[in-house]
This record gives sequence, C-alpha cells and structure tokens, in this order.
Amino acid sequence: MNRKKIVRGLVPLNKGGLRGLLISLTLSLTLTHALAQELPYTVTDITNGDTVDFHPEFSPDGKYIVFSSMAVDGSYFTDMHLWIMDADGKNRRRITSKSAMYLQPTFTPDGERIVFISNIEGGSWDIWSIKINGSGLTRLTRDNQKEYFPIVTSDSKSLVFIRRYGGTDSVWTMDIDGNNMRRLSSGGNGDSFPAICHDGKEIIFSTTRLGNSNLWTIDREGKEYKRLTFEDTIEFSPSCSPDGAKIAYVAIEGGAKTYSKARKGFEFKEISYRERSFDIWLINRDGSGRRQIARNIFEVGPGMKLFKSVDIIEGINYYHISWHPSGKKIALTRWNKDRPGSRISTLEFDMDIIERLPVTETPVPEYSLLREKDLTGGSWDDLAPSFAPDGKSIAFASNRSGNWDIWRLRIADCGLRIADCKSEFDDAKLEQLTKGDDYELAPAYSPDGKEIAFLRRQKPALSRAEGTEDRLQYDIWLMNSDGSNARQITKGVPVLSYPAWNPDGKEIVFISEGNGYAPEIWGYSIAESSLKKITVIKDASVLASRLNLSPQALSGDNKTKIGLIADQRYPDASNPLSIGAGGIYPYNEFLYRINYSPRGDRIIFELDRNGSVGIWNVNSDGNSLARVLTDDLLRWTPTFSPDGRKIAYSKKADKQFAPIYWTDYNIWITDAESGEEMRINGEEQIDWFPSWSPDGRKIAYVTNRSGDFKHFNIWLLYLK
Repeated sequence: MNRKKIVRGLVPLNKGGLRGLLISLTLSLTLTHALAQELPYTVTDITNGDTVDFHPEFSPDGKYIVFSSMAVDGSYFTDMHLWIMDADGKNRRRITSKSAMYLQPTFTPDGERIVFISNIEGGSWDIWSIKINGSGLTRLTRDNQKEYFPIVTSDSKSLVFIRRYGGTDSVWTMDIDGNNMRRLSSGGNGDSFPAICHDGKEIIFSTTRLGNSNLWTIDREGKEYKRLTFEDTIEFSPSCSPDGAKIAYVAIEGGAKTYSKARKGFEFKEISYRERSFDIWLINRDGSGRRQIARNIFEVGPGMKLFKSVDIIEGINYYHISWHPSGKKIALTRWNKDRPGSRISTLEFDMDIIERLPVTETPVPEYSLLREKDLTGGSWDDLAPSFAPDGKSIAFASNRSGNWDIWRLRIADCGLRIADCKSEFDDAKLEQLTKGDDYELAPAYSPDGKEIAFLRRQKPALSRAEGTEDRLQYDIWLMNSDGSNARQITKGVPVLSYPAWNPDGKEIVFISEGNGYAPEIWGYSIAESSLKKITVIKDASVLASRLNLSPQALSGDNKTKIGLIADQRYPDASNPLSIGAGGIYPYNEFLYRINYSPRGDRIIFELDRNGSVGIWNVNSDGNSLARVLTDDLLRWTPTFSPDGRKIAYSKKADKQFAPIYWTDYNIWITDAESGEEMRINGEEQIDWFPSWSPDGRKIAYVTNRSGDFKHFNIWLLYLK
C-alpha cells in the first residue's frame, strides 16, 4: 500500500461523527502498522555499483555530489580518487590525478572548492583543498600528526576537523588557510565525525568518552559540552538538517564480539556486517524526539568492509550521510548484494510521515552526565572549588594575580536549575577575597555560609646556599565569607590537608604530618578555640614525605602509585601538574583532602597504606579505620555528596592506551554503602577535586582542559 495514499486517506477526528471517528482510528492503526512494517522513504540509486563509490556529499546548492571512488580491482591506497557528478548521477568526472587516497570530501560554502584528506605527500594524512574542476590543489596542514573529517564553517572562515594528537583523536579548528590551529575538545577516549549546523554555534561529534560511541556537542570556543544521546550502541556520522532543527546519524544495532584491544578501561567492539544492523536515526537539535527512519539501509554484500571502532580510515567512510539543501533527502552509500562494488543512493522521505513515527526515548540513569562547562578557564591555575551552602557562589584558590589567593565566583541570581536561566554562570561576578604576599589555598565554606576556612602559608625566601625555597608550614585561618576579619586558628601543628567542617559548624578537622612518619587527624573546636588530636593512623606513610621529590628522583622504593602525575605531553608548560617538581602545589608538597559525612559520624581522606594510595574512612572519634574500596587502584580527593549516599573522587584509569606515560584521572562516584562505582566523565586529562553543589545535581572540579590544555581551571558537571 502506498504510504502517501494512506496519509491522504485519514479522516480528521473532529469531522464525520462516530463513523468518521471509527474510520480515522482504523486508518491511523493501519498507518501505524504500515510504518512499522515498511519505511517512510524512497530509495534511488544514482550510481550503478560497478565501482566502489562512497562518502557522498551534496554541494551547497544541491546540484552536485562529490564522493570517493575506485575500481573494484583497484588499490585502496593508490587508486582512491575524488569524483563529482550531477545530483542525479549524470556527468560523472574525476577531479584528482596523482596516485594516492583521497577521502572525506566536503564543499566550501560557495561550492567552488572541495576540502578533503589525503596521503599525497609522504603518506601523512593531511587536509587539502582543490577546485571543482581539478585545479588549484592546495595543502592546508603539514605536520607530523594526522587530520581527518574536515568541514568548513558556514562563514567560510574556519575549518573544523579531527586531529590525532599524541594518540587520541579530538576536535580542532583552524583558519580556512590552515593557520591558527587550536584544539577544542579534550579527546576523551577518542572523538570523531564532526558536523556543524548552518548557524555555526556548536559542533556535533561522536565520542567514546563514556561508552561505545554517543553524540555530543561542543561550542566553538571549547568551553561547554552537551550530551545528546545516551544509548548503549555505536552512534556516529551526524549530519545537521539544512534548517538546523534535526540531526540525522547512523547507529549500529545487534550483537557484537569483543575486540581484542581495551583502551583506558573501555572494551571496544569488533563490528561485523553479518551481525549488525546499520540504521539511520533522527533527533531534534537538543537530542529529544529520537526516531528511527531507516533500518539496515546500507545493506550488505561481499565488498562491505569490516567496521572497527578503532579504525579511523577504512570502514567508517562507507557510512557517511549528507542532507540535500532541500531537507527532503539524504545521500548515502549502499553495497551490492551480489557484486563487490558499492553505489551512491539517495533516501527521499516525507517529513510529515517522519513526524508520525514513534519516538524512542532512552531512560537516563541517575547521575548521568548531561553537560560540562568551563567556569574559570584562562592562562592561570585554579584549585579546590567549594560550593557555598546556598549554591550561589564557589570559592577557590587561584594564582591569576601572580600569587596564590582565595577568590569567589558569585553565581547570577537565577536559581540552581538549568531551566531557570540559560546559564547561571554567564553573568557571574568574580571577586578576590585575599591579597598580599602570603599563599592562601583550600577554601571551605562553613555550614551556615558565613565563614570560610582556608590554608595560609608565608611566602618563603630563597635559600642563599641552594637557591631553593625554605620549607614553611601551612596554618588554618578563618575569615568572613566576604574576605574580612581573617584570623589564624592553628599554630605549631604542621597542617597537611585541606580543612573540613563538621556539619554542625562547631569543629574543623585536618590532617597533620605529626612526626613525619604517620599522619594524624586533628580537630579544632570553634567555641573553645582549642585543638585536639583525634587519632594517629598507624602503619601509614605521610604522603608528603615520599612525594616531596622531583620526578627524576622517584625510583625504587621512593616511587608511589601516584608517582608521575606530570602530563608529559606538555613538558614545556609553565605549570604542569607535577607534585614535587615545581608544579601547581606550592612548596612541592602533597595536601590531603579530608571531608566529613553530612551526619558528622565519619571522616574520609586519602591514605598511603601498605604501598597503595586509596580512600579510607574513620569514625568521628578516630576509631574503626577502614578502606572504602578494597582494590589497590589510585583514588584521591574524596568528598561526600550532600545526602551522604555517594562519595565523589578522582580515579586513575586502570587501563590505558599508548603512550603509557599519559596520566588520565577522571571523576568517579561510589555508593557509600555498597561500594558500587560509576564513572562520571571520561577525559584524557587530569580531573580532580570534585565538589558537590548543595542540591547534588552538579559537581565543580579542577581539570587541565583550559588555557590550551596547559592550565588547571574549574569546570562544572551537570548531572541528572
């Protein structure tokens, strides 16, 4: 039955009385059944399948299609050329000549040139451009890295592409002439398939940072991520509709075998076309309204390549889709069932029918990451965020003024929910609370929000003999939340942790290095202005005693599981994270993170015991020391959620991809009772110091994804 005739045959529900209602219901059920059994599109082959044709891309005016092609007996590496034809498949002509691979072509907005990737020179994957008549071949990138998936922004000023930098693929941008190359996304476990809608506001891309592959967006400045899809499938090749309202993409459904390599803790899949269905889905720009519009549309055949999620070149190019400017059809590649070639086809559909298809919404689990936002990024370093009890400000330490001081970011008055305003931090006010030559770190709001506890240390003088900093200890200070009335509350006790408030507001606890051989937990009574030793952690090492070393000195018995926390991809960075190597911890010492449970009955902190650094807890009276998680993986900077059900912390990836010196720390949470763990984000950078918002829906944390990925700033995770 013709689907368009079914649609025309529907009787409006408000006409025709009972008989009309029954007819309408019957026809509606017929339409639903028809759409379930059939598919709302018409397929037209525009090449005959005698060659291997793939990766079609419509020109901006819809008159032409550019694509890659080779003879079925040709070499993938030397005979893969770019071709152009009319949108109906006529007037096919080749535009490249030199033997090489020419892949992933896309038009410039004026339709005069084509941008693509090729290994023309030296076998290196670079971005090139060429006029549509085959003249004017121009190389745009010439480095030792690999670039893929170039797309041109609608204003013709920039290129967005994927660049493999040090082993991980991430989203980059540069000027249309190849200058001013800049990294946008963190890379996670690998980003790919960038796409831009006509308004150019954000980049859609596929990423494996939290699973097989989902669709995310990032803004043009690399300041904000948003997650669009949450399915446990492989989703890729997004394409934005001409009006910018919809995103079409490819998803792979069905069983899979486990691929032989694991990467940073994730199992990647080996995808065989015999086991998988390659489908096309459609979502609204914000990720809602998910509808399947084509099932297994790419078909199968003897020439279809094995799809591997770790292979960026061979395989994935065959599943590219491109919208026609009219918004009524999509170009794609389909394989012959009985011959080794592939053909370019168009899938033409009726949006009225598409809108009637059922919506498949995926339930989003609790604590799922919805989006991330850079709050304080710049060419300085920020540490240790602390939410105010009312959620309207974040205190943190920063060296942006040239010295370590306490700052406060006041949130715009539009509430805590995302729906209350576009972004509560867009108009936030930044205030410096401490000034002077001393170093101030580790702010912590009191439970009533009226005071801030912090660490202060006198700025050291240089030793004349060695030209190094003299060792001076931290003390805990208190000040009003506006920075006034600062006063010292500890003296003579070497403080070696961030201060933590008892939820009743009557006590501040901290860790002291004691005699240098075992950490001690101390408490300061606010009412009595007195100190007391709560407990000594026997059989534990003071982390500072072993981490106060340069990376070169860390060897043999001196080396802990923290060891090198320096990001060696940036050896010339002014402030790489390197404990004991002049990094962002002043005075080359490690500071413990200590935190009270919301009920005030437990205290958690990092501990180096039995040669393993992990999270431990103790009763508030100092008894019943126990490890929160029993394995020996590195976890640190723990903090309780506002309801006490979860503990957030930074955890080192237990499995890593080469190069092995990468240091990947992500934000994780664990159930305080069951110990069940959940990864919150999955970046290739160092994420640490999580701090919960009072409503438990956000986590502020520190990451080196800002300032050209060389500085540590505060970002915000938005959770379901």
